[in-house]
Amino acid sequence: MPVARGTPPSPFMGHPTGPVRLLYWKAAWQVPDQMQALHPNRPPNTPYPFEPAQGSARAALEPQYAPAAYVRNPNLVRPRNGPVFVGEAEGFGSLSPAGGDAAGRGVYQNGRWLTVVAMPIGNAATSPVAVGQTTSVAFAVWEGHAQNAGGRKMRSESWVRLSVEGG
Repeated sequence: MPVARGTPPSPFMGHPTGPVRLLYWKAAWQVPDQMQALHPNRPPNTPYPFEPAQGSARAALEPQYAPAAYVRNPNLVRPRNGPVFVGEAEGFGSLSPAGGDAAGRGVYQNGRWLTVVAMPIGNAATSPVAVGQTTSVAFAVWEGHAQNAGGRKMRSESWVRLSVEGG
């Protein structure tokens, strides 16, 4: 969604001087230890080969065994151990972590995900997401079964109006 009021930026990750806020929910982030969830019979506390290493030995092994963590990929960082990452972007390749709070939960049921993502609403005088305000939102959905990854996804082709009502 746009970070500021006014003419919305590009719905495709914003553009320079037109930032967007992203709420990114990831099913794998719903469990504290994804490896344990996927492999419940693995030996406890099995480290990656680089974890017990020290100094230059660790520095040489970490890029091989945990490349995304090594380059500090923001999509890998699980904020506060929750399933929702809050980020901002001003165009493709510019995603970075942003301040802000968000929560979410998904349930896989009858072959589909039912998901809710929530964030606090702001002050009606300044925030684009506030009671009594109308803003724009866009959506992107990656379907694992269809082998969607990276830029391969389903997405809104334009902004969708969002009106926040309440008392």
